Amino acid sequence: MSSQDSNKALVVITTVAVEADAVSLAKSVLEAGLAACVQVIPAIRSLYVWKGEIADDRESLLLIKTTKGLYNELESFILARHQYETPEILAIPVESVFSGYLEWLLSNVKQT
Repeated sequence: MSSQDSNKALVVITTVAVEADAVSLAKSVLEAGLAACVQVIPAIRSLYVWKGEIADDRESLLLIKTTKGLYNELESFILARHQYETPEILAIPVESVFSGYLEWLLSNVKQT
């Protein structure tokens, strides 16, 4: 991956069962330099199919602002700390980003 590709902005989404776990994970991700910002949305309702049944749970949503170059390390980091058997970890490429925000993001994450 070229350095230009690795510096592309990425939003990674994951959910956890308890808000306190969301805040703890967010702080750990930031301390590790794997994101510049993590937004925690404390109360969402998730309906999904799990083991052939429809589940209906309250969760907290994390929106993690990072770079494409840090995705693999971030995924491993989340998996090592996540309580779910199969956590949601979705990476959404950012098509366009304000240049000032991208500069801020890049200056606040580990360099790849």
